Amino acid sequence: MSQSNDNYIEATRHPWASLVFLVPLLLAYELGLMWAGGGDAESFRTGADTWLRWVFQTFGVPAMHWPSIAIGVVFTLWAWRRWNDRPKDTLGLWLGMTVESVAFALVLWGLGRLQEPIFDRLSVLLQTETVASPPTAKAISYIGAGIYEELLF
Repeated sequence: MSQSNDNYIEATRHPWASLVFLVPLLLAYELGLMWAGGGDAESFRTGADTWLRWVFQTFGVPAMHWPSIAIGVVFTLWAWRRWNDRPKDTLGLWLGMTVESVAFALVLWGLGRLQEPIFDRLSVLLQTETVASPPTAKAISYIGAGIYEELLF
């Protein structure tokens, strides 16, 4: 199955593009958890990550870093299988995907900021129970949520 990867949208759907974009995020998440969480890193993991780790443990696989490793291995094998039709401008593609991700994140952040005043005007009380954690730990958990929730859904 060969496709032209001259088109940005087509190129972003290639497993090579996903791998190149995903590996730094996986490393940032796992290393960030070890750094920010120390001995309590498990408490900063996202729900989707925790579910995936539970599946690994259910089958007797120690869950330490295996979900991240499994994701990396699957995408590496998939990218290797499709190596001949991979996008050629890896850096440009990675930069484009980064800019696109930041733009979408800013839009979602803005919509989230608009949500509270709208609900206030409608007299809808939003209450969530939050755990106090440093901003760095929150940012790390957001990276994990992006990876593992996309994987599950």
